[in-house]
Amino acid sequence: MVPEVTISMGTLTPDQKAELFDLETRLTTYMSDFDWDPEEARLTLRIPVALQVRTAAEVGPNVEYTALFAGGNKGDLSFDENAWRFRIPSGDFVHDENSFDSFLSMIDFHVRWVIAAEYDKLAEFGGNAQYELARRIGTQAMFSEMQEGWAKRNERLEAVLDPRNQDMRTLRWLTHMAYWLRTNQKSDYEAWRSVRLALDLAEGMDNPTQLAPYFKFNHRSLTEILVTAKDMDGFQLLMRLDTLDPSRTQFYQDAMLRVVE
Repeated sequence: MVPEVTISMGTLTPDQKAELFDLETRLTTYMSDFDWDPEEARLTLRIPVALQVRTAAEVGPNVEYTALFAGGNKGDLSFDENAWRFRIPSGDFVHDENSFDSFLSMIDFHVRWVIAAEYDKLAEFGGNAQYELARRIGTQAMFSEMQEGWAKRNERLEAVLDPRNQDMRTLRWLTHMAYWLRTNQKSDYEAWRSVRLALDLAEGMDNPTQLAPYFKFNHRSLTEILVTAKDMDGFQLLMRLDTLDPSRTQFYQDAMLRVVE
C-alpha cells in the first residue's frame, strides 16, 4: 500500500499546530508499515487520505479534535466525512483490531473498505472478508464515547453489503474482469464477452440512479471494448442504459461512427 496523506490545520492556533507537527508522518508510517492482508500486496494500492483538522479543545486531561476526512481509491470510490470527533494517541501508532480508537479506527474502517472494493474487482464478492472487518469496526464505534457520524457510516456500509446490492458488486467484477482480460491477457474477444455479460446484468437491474456512477466512471472503457468488437447491438444497449447524463451524448454519437467503420 502507498498512502498519500495530507493534513491541513488552517484554523488551529500555532501552539495547536505544533502539537501535531509530526501527525502526517506518523499516519503515513502507520498505514504503509502494517500488513493489512497478505493478498493486498497484489494490488499496489494508492490510498489518498486528506484530513482538515478544524478544532482542538481540552476536555479534562485530553485534547479532542474535529476534522473533515476525505479518502477513497483514486477511482470509483470516494469518502467525504464531516462528522468526526477524535483523540489522537500519543507515541507510535499501534494497530489493534480488538479495540476501538476514535482516530485510528476511522482510518482502519476506510482502508478496509477500499481494500474490499478492490478485491471485489478481482473475484465475485472477493471483498467479503475485508468488508466484515470494516463492519466490526463500525460495530465497536457504536459502543464508544465518540459515536458522531458512525451511524451513517455503518448505514452506507450495510447498503453495500445488502443482498439487493449483489448485482452491483457482480457488475463491477465483470467490468474489471473485462479490463484485465484486455490489458493483461490481450484478449479482446474475452473482454467483449465480459462486457456483454455486464451490460445484460445492468439491463436487468433496471435502476438508472444506482447505475449512474458506474457509467460515469466506466463509459469510455466500455465503449472502447465494444468499438473494437464492432458490436453495434452492445453499443446501442450501453447508450440506452446510460441516459442520465446528456453531456455524454456527443461522445456516444462520435463512437457510433467508429463502430460502423
